[in-house]
Amino acid sequence: MKKRNNIGILLLVLLISFAFSLFCVMLMAEEKESFEYDPHERRNPFWPLVDNNGSIVNYDNDFMITDMHLDGIMLESNGNNIAIINGQIAKVNDIVGKYKLISIEPNRVILVKDDKQYELKLKKEE
Repeated sequence: MKKRNNIGILLLVLLISFAFSLFCVMLMAEEKESFEYDPHERRNPFWPLVDNNGSIVNYDNDFMITDMHLDGIMLESNGNNIAIINGQIAKVNDIVGKYKLISIEPNRVILVKDDKQYELKLKKEE
């Protein structure tokens, strides 16, 4: 009889420890924050140094569209709208990297490179 009680107690302890472990994992999953790398005014070390053609990439003026971020848009009543892309202030017809800014709208901008249009959307604050 004592052996059955010991097995029952052992199973109960295992069940409680499993439930506690599961609770801890769920709690940690809720508390995870997204990580965004801050390059501190230096080239991001995760960006490639060489493009697909073997040419050295100059990130000062040759951005990939995925490296570009629309930081803000200022709309003026006279139509002189301004966009802030990667911290750089730009107006329509300005060149950002190797892209030409052709349109500034309330929540997005349109850029052109090599006759292809690209869209950058303004991210909503949470």
